[in-house]
Amino acid sequence: MPLCSQTELRETNGMELNGKKLVLVGGAGLIGSHTVDHLLKEDVNEILIYDNMDRGSLENLQEALKDPRVRSTTWVVTSCRLTSCSLPSKARMVSSTNKLR
Repeated sequence: MPLCSQTELRETNGMELNGKKLVLVGGAGLIGSHTVDHLLKEDVNEILIYDNMDRGSLENLQEALKDPRVRSTTWVVTSCRLTSCSLPSKARMVSSTNKLR
């Protein structure tokens, strides 16, 4: 049983997701792939997943990648900065991990 419903979660965090473009860093790992699954239950416009595949895999995203709103890219982490030029305009960044090498 979930700790709270999707509606309760939306009401407590105050984030409006309808029509948004989201960037998920670390989206192919265990937590990130489950985050993608939950985001797809919302009316988001697009989810761009960045992952270096150190701990994640495309297998974790197998179902999610069937949705046309999801795009994935392998991101080789060379610094702790994901530059704004590599992000879609007006995208919100969501991180499933705080560990960047």
